Amino acid sequence: MTFKHKLPFAKAIQDNKTNFFKTNIDMHCAHIKKNDIWRCKNTYKDSLGMILKSEVDSIVVVVMGPERLNDDDFIRVQPISFQVNHRTSEDIFIDDLSVLGNPFIIETWNEQPILTSLLDEKLGEINTEKSSSTLKEPDIYSTEQVEFRKSEIKKTAFLRQSVLSAFAKYDQKTNDRSKVIKLTKFLSYAAVVSGIALIIWQPQKLQPDAYFEKYKIANNYQLNMTYGEALRGSNVIIEPFNPFESEIIETAIARYKSGDYKAANSLFSKVPNLARNESVFLYSAISQIFVSDYSSGIEKLELLKKKNNPDLIKDVLYYLVISYAANGKESLARETLKELEKMDPELHRRDPDMLKDLRWF
Repeated sequence: MTFKHKLPFAKAIQDNKTNFFKTNIDMHCAHIKKNDIWRCKNTYKDSLGMILKSEVDSIVVVVMGPERLNDDDFIRVQPISFQVNHRTSEDIFIDDLSVLGNPFIIETWNEQPILTSLLDEKLGEINTEKSSSTLKEPDIYSTEQVEFRKSEIKKTAFLRQSVLSAFAKYDQKTNDRSKVIKLTKFLSYAAVVSGIALIIWQPQKLQPDAYFEKYKIANNYQLNMTYGEALRGSNVIIEPFNPFESEIIETAIARYKSGDYKAANSLFSKVPNLARNESVFLYSAISQIFVSDYSSGIEKLELLKKKNNPDLIKDVLYYLVISYAANGKESLARETLKELEKMDPELHRRDPDMLKDLRWF
């Protein structure tokens, strides 16, 4: 099988010029190689002197390293689980009983760094030359699969705490937060932590606000729709609004197009019953989500979805996806994205990472 991963941290190690990383690797790490399977220690003392214990065995496969981390060596690993009934197409399924005695899955979605000092016993290795695996993230996860991932991520916090504590120790020694912040971005941590907090993470996923910022300007949904302008006397009228309301709406849309969403939202709010014109109503909904009023914006978008206007439905679904994601409704975001991809097969080509970037929960 072939492990296909994005490892931005590896490049960061090569490019980094600070003393935080050292290029010399201890000789005892020379026998640790990619694709090795290891059982980890159940008890260890982290870099801050805290004793951590795990009630369950942790078995991992090495996917990168070892590399030097200040005074320690670290590797990147993917945990192994024997709960194969929870697997998805993202997991690598191994049914060869000669490897570990039972079928198992490699949790590619739970990849993380650990210190090499946690490795206890080498159990074998995976032959990556005789088979291959193409990993594709599912559109929707079952409740059981989501709960399994939550449990696995929480359980393996015991392992990655070894690296987190090394960062915290370095932070205490140098008092230079900028270096730690820069480096933890490469590790895909949810936050920069100081001390011994065990974090819940989702590797290679965007936080809700980051997802929204990345996708809020759509590649193909630019809201260039018409909204019923008509000339009445010397005034431009937006049907079915009166001249005064039309003038406010025109100004609001101009503010929207200039990126002043706060002003646009304020102006839209001065016109009663905007739903009389669905295009205008959509502008007002997006203005609300762009000022982080997700609940109100989502309520309007869901109403527009029910109306299913063929001229607007793709725009509606797109902004529902990013609004759901920003509001912590990942399951709804996934379901809606699946609907949109059926209507717009080109979406995956334009934004190939929209699904991959979505958090699981």
